[in-house]
Amino acid sequence: MAVPWGMVTAFDFWQSGDPIPGDPRQGYTNEWQTGMCYAPCANPLCFCAALVCPCPSACWVRRLALGGAMQYYKCCQGYYDCMCWKAGSLGEENCPEVCNALEAHFCFGCHISSSRLLVMDTRNIKPDPCDNRLIALNNTLVLLSCICDILAMCFEELEIISELVHYLSEIVSALVTSCMIAQIHKEVRARLAWSSAHPRTRTPAPSLWKRQACVCHLLSRLLLFAQRPYELVWYETSCMPDLVRDSS
Repeated sequence: MAVPWGMVTAFDFWQSGDPIPGDPRQGYTNEWQTGMCYAPCANPLCFCAALVCPCPSACWVRRLALGGAMQYYKCCQGYYDCMCWKAGSLGEENCPEVCNALEAHFCFGCHISSSRLLVMDTRNIKPDPCDNRLIALNNTLVLLSCICDILAMCFEELEIISELVHYLSEIVSALVTSCMIAQIHKEVRARLAWSSAHPRTRTPAPSLWKRQACVCHLLSRLLLFAQRPYELVWYETSCMPDLVRDSS
């Protein structure tokens, strides 16, 4: 019996750990604070919490990955859009917390992968070869379990083997996703710790004459608003947070 091409590809990728051809994240320069292989030891409490309560932990990690700004939440953050499915068009902005919980319960694997990809893209983190092997191992076992289930429908003798492979796939999936959650949490917490240790320098308050000059300058700009309306828009957007400007 010929082995499916997808299973061969996953098996080869598992052995080599090479990056996916054409992956733009391979050009990123930063690395993870800890790889998935070392995440259980580097972040044991989060790893155990993800094993016991996977869905709540996934929701919590997505919130951390977004920096608490749930107004930017979208289903799978748009990483799984297709011709008949587009994130952001399902009303997520009305109840992001509820949608986050539903996504974690019904699309758990895609939910964790989306959170991990979001952290990689926002922090320019390149893929780790050991992480690639773990993910490929999980995908290989999932494909193998699917094949065994199909064969067990035709041959009763394979039912026990099918159940064993299925249980093995479930165990590996639980361990891999827990490693992902612990890895993401470690990365986000390290970034927050660095930000608190290196606060941004506040701009000193301008003196009285500088304030008066700013007011006069602003009034002159307002008088020219009818002729050059984009100036006011520029002043508004210049005061917006970086995250908002980037999203626009």
